[in-house]
Amino acid sequence: VYAVNVQNAGRLADFINKEKPDGVITTHIFGAQQLTYVKRHKLTDVWMGGVVTDYDVQPFWNETELDTVFVPEESFIDGYAEKGMRRDTIVATGIPVDPSLSEVTDKRQAKLDAGLDPDQRCVVIAGGSMGAGHMPGAVAALLRDLPRDVRIVAVCGSNQRLMRRLSRLCRDPRRLQVMGFVKPLHRLIRAADIVISKPGGLTSTEAAVKNIALVHTAPIPGCETINARFFSQRGMSLCGETAEKAVEEAVRLAEDLSLREAMLEAQRTQLNPLAADEICDRITMGL
Repeated sequence: VYAVNVQNAGRLADFINKEKPDGVITTHIFGAQQLTYVKRHKLTDVWMGGVVTDYDVQPFWNETELDTVFVPEESFIDGYAEKGMRRDTIVATGIPVDPSLSEVTDKRQAKLDAGLDPDQRCVVIAGGSMGAGHMPGAVAALLRDLPRDVRIVAVCGSNQRLMRRLSRLCRDPRRLQVMGFVKPLHRLIRAADIVISKPGGLTSTEAAVKNIALVHTAPIPGCETINARFFSQRGMSLCGETAEKAVEEAVRLAEDLSLREAMLEAQRTQLNPLAADEICDRITMGL
């Protein structure tokens, strides 16, 4: 990985010097490592920043030397500083999402915009860009346990095989709608009444900022495990260790209004919906 990043750093420096931006910002550790190489070898002198998009003290960021690194919460500043990052380069803003997610939108209109029936409750289950997780079992359980007037929208990303498999579970599009890669996903999320998703940092933040009841499916061990713990411990989501358990939690949310309202209130108070604006302000101050 280090060798590949070094090799790409030269091409990145060439691109930066050709385009002549005032600053460069990355949301991935590999980009941060490449920019660090560029900076150390004085291949360019532009301002450089990074954004951490998981709710954890992520490995390898301590090896970078960017001008500013934006982290999800104040509590992570000490952790990154203890790993060796300069404290004066770490800024807690929250994870940035599309600013439109913080706007108050009518649920009926959001469903119409997403091509859904505005009078029908909707549960969105998403498996990321590659349709990961145990979606067939989860979708089958949702079809079995949710009331028949609830529409299930399954987002499979680029996984065509999964799309075909799920489509065979139910032929009624008002009961089960199978979709491929959805961009932007937040347009569909804002139309949902409940979202079931693997605990990626960005999708989880989008759902919570939009104030949608959230159930996390079994996480990929590592950062997703910690993302799920961060959200569930603060009351912003429920987490199912298996597909069956995730469905149980989704059904519980659908039936229990007080539980759903408590989760939505936790989301409203725990996350910063304007993180993108704050990051942009900080960037322009640093240039």
